[in-house]
Formats: sequence, C-alpha cells, structure tokens
Amino acid sequence: MSTCPHEPNHRKHLRQIARRVMTERGMLCDFSRAVESEIEAAPSRAEEPSGDRRDLRHMLWSSIDNDDSRDLDQLTVAESLPDGAIRIGVAVADVDAVANKGGAIDLHARHNTTSVYTAAQVFPMIPEQLCYDLTSLNMDVDRAAMVVLMDVDADGHVSAPDICLALVRNQAQLRTTPSPPGSTIPGRDPSGSATCRGWRRICACRTRPRSGCGAGASTTAH
Repeated sequence: MSTCPHEPNHRKHLRQIARRVMTERGMLCDFSRAVESEIEAAPSRAEEPSGDRRDLRHMLWSSIDNDDSRDLDQLTVAESLPDGAIRIGVAVADVDAVANKGGAIDLHARHNTTSVYTAAQVFPMIPEQLCYDLTSLNMDVDRAAMVVLMDVDADGHVSAPDICLALVRNQAQLRTTPSPPGSTIPGRDPSGSATCRGWRRICACRTRPRSGCGAGASTTAH
C-alpha cells in the first residue's frame, strides 16, 4: 500500500491542533528554560537522592507492566519470613528525590497535573529524562522510592504499615501480556517466581478473613 504524500502535512496539522487546544485549556505545551536547567542537574541528584533512606535493594523487587512501558513507577515484593508470615512491599518512584519541591519541574507538573497523549504529539507532565530514565524504576539500577511494607500472617491478618523513604532495585521486569513459549522473564527469574508464589499464598490466607467480612468467592489465575 502506498503512503499518502501529504501524510507529513497531516501530522503537522494535527500537532498544531493539539497545541492550540492545550493552550485554550490553559495547559503548558513546552518546558521552560528553567526546567531545562534543572534537568542538567538531575543526574547528580538521582545518584545521591535526598532524604534519609532505608537500603532495601537486597529485596527481590519486580515490576509488572506492558511490554512497551518505559515509565516504570511501581515495584512489588512478597517474601517469606521465618515465623511463616509473608512480608509484602510496594515501592513507588520518588520523583521528589530528583525534582526540587517548588522548582521549575515541580511547578510545570503542578500546573498541567497530567501527561496529555494525542495522535500527533505527547505532552509529558515531567521531562522524558526523568519519567523514562532517572526516576523510572528500571531493571538493575538503584532508584529512590517511597515504600510501604506490611506483614501478613498465616491467618491473613495484616500488620500496621511501615512507610519509609528507601533505595530499591528492580530485579525482574514482568509482563502483563502472556510470554511466548520458551521465553524467560528479563532479569533474575527467581525474583519474579518468588514474588508470584508469595502473592498466591497471600491470596489463599486472606480468603477466610475476607469471607468473614462478606466478600464473595473469587478465582485466582495460576
């Protein structure tokens, strides 16, 4: 099938429409020079993130996203404890560790409040260097995160949450789509396998207390 010779002009026209609508709705289309200046300092801030942080890089953290996801903003872990309980954790990317509160990046994100996706152009809430790299919880790199840890005992009772700033490391990038036959999980396979086993145990032990609160029956994929 031949390509329409006017296709580039169509895309340019769509981009003009998208930018016009963004402006009409009071949203910012471009990052300011002040934002660009902060981006230059971002790599050093990512290497030494602010805040008193707990080192949780030893835990078998893993992400689960679409195959083409580049902005990984959450990790999970589930590990067995000696007393038979399971410790679960959720780590959320801590953008504040790299972008100054009240700075140019923060003010731009606060103004737009969201990334805007159009057919011709994406208007990211924060610069791509941050959302795709320096604050993305990519595999095999150390990242700053806000972490919540909880213990679930054999009867399904959940402990009070332990919330902290931390350093984490993604050790397996799991996929939401089925893997082709013979393929392996990127990264260290035991990380994803151990976490999946932990979540299955939690689903099983939480059935009784949930049923006692009136929850209906559910099924879990294996």
